[in-house]
Amino acid sequence: MKNLIVLMAILIPLVSFSQSNTDGQILRKCEIMPAFGECVDAPMEDIYRCSSMALMEYVGAETKYPETALVSKTEGTIYLVFVVETDGSVNDVKVMRGIGDSEGAKALEEEALRVVKGLPNFRPGTEKGEAVRIEYILPVKFLL
Repeated sequence: MKNLIVLMAILIPLVSFSQSNTDGQILRKCEIMPAFGECVDAPMEDIYRCSSMALMEYVGAETKYPETALVSKTEGTIYLVFVVETDGSVNDVKVMRGIGDSEGAKALEEEALRVVKGLPNFRPGTEKGEAVRIEYILPVKFLL
């Protein structure tokens, strides 16, 4: 029994080290970050910066200020979190931090979610040559 426990203590860490990132783990950073829009052809060191700018431009162009928020003069920054999957699709879009519980605030959250859920595919991020799932945090600013 004692030998079995010692053997397990040695083997379990080795199994953990041999697992790859393809087991569904969500990363925040990888060797080559996901590329968005025209940034697919950007130099590797510029992909994250270029994609962040392109993403903000896209969101800004696609966002419509909800009438409810206009009437109530609601503004602020909503932080969304989402996952870029191994096929480049966007999944698990959620509000990480909203701006309140008012009707106007909820309308802004819904609009931000609508736009991000409709994002076109990214070129997936890679780690050691394998596509990986990457978590993004995106601020969506609403100003009147």
